[in-house]
Amino acid sequence: MRLLRLKTVLIAIDLDETGSGALRTAEMVAEAAGAALHVVHVSNSGDESGTVTELHATLRRTGLAIDEAATHVVAGEPSHAINLLADRIGADVIVLGPHR
Repeated sequence: MRLLRLKTVLIAIDLDETGSGALRTAEMVAEAAGAALHVVHVSNSGDESGTVTELHATLRRTGLAIDEAATHVVAGEPSHAINLLADRIGADVIVLGPHR
């Protein structure tokens, strides 16, 4: 029996060690609910491919396999970009990591 009725969990993280705890929490929530996990990083740099590589490295450091989560790198003002993505993927919940 699943206590949570979530289909999609979105976690927004920075590409440093501060997001590891939030990422693990989002993974546990998604697993408990049987939901899909989406990880997003909002980038201000123009190098999207390099940022995707860094995002994948962050997932691996946390112990999450790349194929266990859909990854997204988006540009823009963070709260707006995260909300747009959440609407597009139908996120039931957004998990935020600590803000520096």
